[in-house]
Parts: sequence; structure tokens; C-alpha cells
Amino acid sequence: MNICASNSDSSQSHDRMAHFKLTFMQLRCGISIFFFLLLFNSGDCQIIPRYISSSEIRRQFAECFEELKPISACTQAEAYYTFIGLIDSALALHDKVYAYQYKYRSDINWDSLNGDLSPAKDYILKHIGNSRVVMLNEQHYYPPNRIFTASLLEDLKKLGFNYFGCEGITAANILNSNGYPTVNIGTYPQEPQFANMIRVALSLGYTVFGYENTSGGGREARERGQAKNIADIIRKDSSARIVIHAGLGHICEDSSFKAMGYFFKQFTEIDPYTINQSKMLEHSVAEYEVPLYRKIASNLKYPMALLHPSRVLSSGFSCYDAEVCLSRTQYVNGRANWLYSSYLTKHLIELPGNLTFPVLIKVYHKSEYDKTSAIAVPVDAIEVSNKQKTIDIFVPFKGDYLVQINELEPYLITIN
Repeated sequence: MNICASNSDSSQSHDRMAHFKLTFMQLRCGISIFFFLLLFNSGDCQIIPRYISSSEIRRQFAECFEELKPISACTQAEAYYTFIGLIDSALALHDKVYAYQYKYRSDINWDSLNGDLSPAKDYILKHIGNSRVVMLNEQHYYPPNRIFTASLLEDLKKLGFNYFGCEGITAANILNSNGYPTVNIGTYPQEPQFANMIRVALSLGYTVFGYENTSGGGREARERGQAKNIADIIRKDSSARIVIHAGLGHICEDSSFKAMGYFFKQFTEIDPYTINQSKMLEHSVAEYEVPLYRKIASNLKYPMALLHPSRVLSSGFSCYDAEVCLSRTQYVNGRANWLYSSYLTKHLIELPGNLTFPVLIKVYHKSEYDKTSAIAVPVDAIEVSNKQKTIDIFVPFKGDYLVQINELEPYLITIN
């Protein structure tokens, strides 16, 4: 059953073509992101962190707020919004640029579909079985995907998983040399929740690696190259069990659209357990959401797995083994509700009374900042638009942190 609009609802071939076109557009976006990574994230360069204000984002990327067609600069603007915690702004920009993708078949009686749900974490851990490789994906503008992946890592480590590979890590040698993420290991790791996901993996003893194909050659060559780089770890280490965090359709296993997940399966004869986080989630406009998501969204208090996803969301392709549904964002004192229900530790800080709003608050792990302040990645960052006396911050571990408001001198806090 294809959830995407097709030119002829009665034609299976047209259904498959509609899915192909949607997946192609998603991967085309991924390719533009890939070249952005290569241009701006050479491991040999020191990169200025892009923790800039929302007004500066609008100034630097003015074309994204005027044009109605996808352009690679808008992908950068979305990323910069996520760097300062403005997920609603990132989501709104993405939806504005890519609205043409969100068309769902009108001939399906969505109300009749059964959206049975089960807590996602328990469901996934139960169904992984003996899989040597688990692959999750993300929408690059949506940090809740990263928080969910991070929440699985401890339990997966107990099951014997020992490698963690991320799309977007382009300088793993620097990461492993430092022992923590810095802005020069890639673009996505500059977003606090992506960096925290890496921090969690390192703290649990995972070997963290990047697997991007840097040889060029087009979309399929990229997919093959990614798969080969992951397969090489399996070949070199017979004890390897791998968790992959990728973008969008790269983890698709189906042969009809050959992505990294498909090629990995061909190269290794290992069937990865694939978890889709990129479809059943909120949008800035309800009509852009999957109709079934709109039906069940009010029941989502934390990540849930959709039971029998192939019956409900299949588009003629058996791409994924599990479908995770994420709740809509609501705000508590200026912070997203999914931060409060995550593995992160909350801490309340007071804001000086003489601030002029908006202000940008960044929280750094003290030991990381002391060693590499110029290229440190915050564990939390939020632009606060309206005057308030306090704000909750969120950190991955207990310990010493530095809080910086705008460009003022950071001050020390200890979170026990």
C-alpha cells in the first residue's frame, strides 16, 4: 500500500514510481548534504562553530525564506537552527522548501487503518534477536531521532553491540584522538543532541566511526561505498556487532531501490534490523503529516513502535523492520517536552536580570572546553526569545559544566 500520491491509484507500477520519486528526492537532498560535509568539514581545518542567532540565520540565508525550491543552502540553515535548539524553526523551513513531497493518497481510508502501538524501546529490544547490525535513521533537522537512538545504546551494549557508526562523522580520527566530539569532525555532530549521542556511545565503550563514501561517482556509488565501509568492519572483526545511525532512506533494505542497507545485505549476507524514524513524526503543518500519524499523535507521550508497519505504511517496498512514532513537540518554560522525558539530566539555572532578549545560552562540558574551547560542541544550546527569569538546561552526564550566555565569560556549575 503506497502512502505517496501516484498519477494512477489503480496502477501498481505508478505506485512504485511515486515511492521511487519520493525516495530519490530524499536521497538527492542527502547528496547535497554530503557535498556540504566535504566542503565545510575537512578534518585538517579548524571550523568556526556556527552557533549564530536566528536573526543572523535569516540574514545569511535570506534566499531560503524567499525561494520555493530546494536549494542546498537551506539544508545548512536548517542545521544552524537545530544547533541553537530552534527545532520549530528548522521544521518550518524544511516544510516550506520541501512541501511538494508531502502528498498522500486520497483513495486510502486512513480512518480504517489500525494504528496499534507498543513502547518503541521495548519493542525493538525484543525483536532485534541475533541481528549483528541494527540500523536507525533520522530526519537531519529533527534531534528527537538522535535522542531516541542514544536511549537504545546502553541496552544494545549489554546485548554485545560494540561499534557505533554515524553518517556525518567525516573525521573519526580526530574524534577518537580527542575522545569527545568537536566541531571539526563533521556538520551534524555540531548539533548538541548528535554530539551527546556520540558522547554516550564513547562512554559505554563503543568504537565510534564514520562510514561515508568519499570516492564520488553518484548516488548509487555513494550507497555502495557506505555499505562497503560498514562491511569492512564485519570482515576485520568477527566479534563486531554494529549500530548505525544514518539519514533517511539510506538504511532501506529493498532491492527495488538500491540503498546502503540493500548493498550491505548483499555484501555480507547479514540481514540488518532496520528502524525507520523519518516518517511518523510531526510537521509544521498538519496536512504534511502522514494521515495515520495525525490519527494517533494525541496518544504519543513517548516513542512508540507501530505494530504491523508493513500492513499500514508499505509502499510496495519492504524497506524497514520497525516504524517508530514520535510525539509532537510541546514547550515547557521554553524547552521541548521530549527533553524532559529523555535520558538527559535536567538542571535549572537563573538568568541575569539585565539581559536583552533574545539571548543564546550554550552549555559546555568543562573538561572538553578547557582542552579545546575554540572548537568545543555544547551539550545543550538554546536561543531564548522572550524575557524569563530561569531556564532548564539538559546534560548527558553529571559533572562540571560551563554556562555561556551570549559571548559573556562562561561560569561554572556542578550537576550532581
